[in-house]
Amino acid sequence: MKLAFLILCSALVAPVMASSLSSQLSACVKISDGKERLACFDQAMATTKTVAAIPEKKATPPVNVAAEPAETKPLTKAENFGQEHKQVSQGLDQLELTIASIKKNSYGQYRLVSENNQVWQQKDSSHLKLRVGDKVIIKRGALSSFYLKKPESNRSIKVKRIK
Repeated sequence: MKLAFLILCSALVAPVMASSLSSQLSACVKISDGKERLACFDQAMATTKTVAAIPEKKATPPVNVAAEPAETKPLTKAENFGQEHKQVSQGLDQLELTIASIKKNSYGQYRLVSENNQVWQQKDSSHLKLRVGDKVIIKRGALSSFYLKKPESNRSIKVKRIK
């Protein structure tokens, strides 16, 4: 009940205070001397402090709920290539690998395992002849994509790092 009365009173007093305040501020704007104008604005604003104000909420800093990662050995640029979306980029634009094993899925797409145990899966339907022991280059493309090609060829296939 008291809260409703307080809200009603503040709703009735606010327009009167606003018109009074606007007239005081317009009078202050007309003053040409800087010090006098500032004093006028200070006096006008001092009268508004008598109106009960809603206390401001204090901003609380965001709480970081993510646990700190356990200490792991840092990965080399070659080991981290293709997993930038999971970690901070280290700036390697291409990687040269040697194919250790090749498998094809039912769609005829390659699943390649390199000698350093990285696993890459073909993501498009392009054709490229690959054999175990071939040297290949994986280049970074737009929007976190990667393209695999042979050094002596202009053909490439789109790949995604699995492991």
